[in-house]
Amino acid sequence: MPSEISNHLTATASLTAVVIGLGCEQPRPTLDRTPIAPNVVPVVQANTTLVELNMYDFAWSNRPLLVFADGPDRQALVEQRDELAGYRDALAKRDMVVVEILGESITVDGKPYLADVEDLKKRYGVAADAGFAVRLVGKDTGVKLRRDRPVAVEELLALIDAMPMRRQEIRDRSR
Repeated sequence: MPSEISNHLTATASLTAVVIGLGCEQPRPTLDRTPIAPNVVPVVQANTTLVELNMYDFAWSNRPLLVFADGPDRQALVEQRDELAGYRDALAKRDMVVVEILGESITVDGKPYLADVEDLKKRYGVAADAGFAVRLVGKDTGVKLRRDRPVAVEELLALIDAMPMRRQEIRDRSR
């Protein structure tokens, strides 16, 4: 009988620890925000372990700019990269990350990741056979801009700066 009570107490304590642990917020990995040179495709070394891309990791911390292209030679992709190249600081001030989905290759600010490309296209409303598409995702994970052509950085910055969350960030930083 005492061992049954002991087993019951141990099981109850374990269940309580699990339930209490569920309410704890897990730390999120931080992204490397080092600017990358435009038009550089990172080379993945054979011994590199790629991390699975989880778009929810950006929630409430980053504004991902998703750039979909069917390959690195797509002219629209080259134009979009050129457009973004001179604005790395402005993008970083707005907590933006550039996620390039080129065929099956995925990078976040130039660092390679793994992800289900078809799932990303479906989630963000990009046709499976689209040659090029751009989506701006807000910190609240909602899609704020949809384009099938390169987007001017001035348009992106104006859109972000008009967002209530961005205006609050500016107010908070000026205090």
